[in-house]
Amino acid sequence: MGPANFLEDYHLSEMPKKLQYANFKRKVVDNEIEPELILKRYRTEFPNAKFSERSVQWVHDDDVHMLYDKDANQPRFIMSDTTRPLLIGSDNVVKKFNYKQDVWTPNQLPKLCSGALLSIFKHLKGWELLSCRLVCKKWARLITNQSSLWRVRNLPPFVQNYWPAETSAFRRYVRHAFLNATDKQVIVYFFEKPELFHFICSLLTGRQRRNQLKRSKFRIRVGRYTIVKNKAELWCDECKKISVQLFLDAYRQYLIL
Repeated sequence: MGPANFLEDYHLSEMPKKLQYANFKRKVVDNEIEPELILKRYRTEFPNAKFSERSVQWVHDDDVHMLYDKDANQPRFIMSDTTRPLLIGSDNVVKKFNYKQDVWTPNQLPKLCSGALLSIFKHLKGWELLSCRLVCKKWARLITNQSSLWRVRNLPPFVQNYWPAETSAFRRYVRHAFLNATDKQVIVYFFEKPELFHFICSLLTGRQRRNQLKRSKFRIRVGRYTIVKNKAELWCDECKKISVQLFLDAYRQYLIL
């Protein structure tokens, strides 16, 4: 039984919203948005507000960005890395600023033909391609269905036999790379197939023949690396706990040519 719950799909609907917000934030940070555009919305939300637009200017302080009214000694608009855009009234009433409906945020992502996209994608690694699938549905379909992008290395027979045959090169990569598998699932699988754990340890140390596999009921040790089944932990030199996902990254990088 292999690791369950592999990453078969991503929540693509959220990505355009994140890109839209990132684009708006970049324009704010780079002073590409004129204060008048935001103050126009401000006057719509606070029709009784009285202030001079000349006294309002951009102020940037580390991760905080605001339109500051010098005469009133207060911000009219504020956003930060931890706070979504807000409008602040003279009586300290706070309202959300809807950045999605304005001219400074594109409604659609830039479009490239499939050939141009593939010419770019072929230079990316597998884990980078997985991230690119999040951009839009077109990219996701193109990356998933283009078998030439997923050039999986010829693995040893004992590794190939661990997984059922897949017609899709993408699905084969996803399964071999243990994507979306928890640390516990990976550790349990290593106990079922210790040769794979030995193989990955050899990739890290470069000493496949010298690394002997020593196994007990709850522990497997190969060279410097030890996995503990009941705690689902991975240790290096039995004194330093390391990330299972970081350990797997060496194997994931090995997969893609």
